[in-house]
Amino acid sequence: MAYNQRYRNKYISSLKSLHAAGVGLQQTEGIPYYEVPLELLQHLDEGGNPDTFVVNTVKSTLRSSEDAKRTIGQLKTLRSNVEGANEH
Repeated sequence: MAYNQRYRNKYISSLKSLHAAGVGLQQTEGIPYYEVPLELLQHLDEGGNPDTFVVNTVKSTLRSSEDAKRTIGQLKTLRSNVEGANEH
């Protein structure tokens, strides 16, 4: 277990060094800088396809958005019911 943690810490440290080098390169060379989510890098490390990652992320975002809309509708109904009860 301790070995896995050390490996993970070294991996994260390497990613941070890579990030710092990229930012430094961008600042000196004028190269555009793009942030890549850590989850995408992990997905790629596990042999995943980047397109699959994007599709799954979009689907998850849509589900979350639908859940939020449903919750907002329920809160509006509750508010209306509470306001209606206060009028009586």
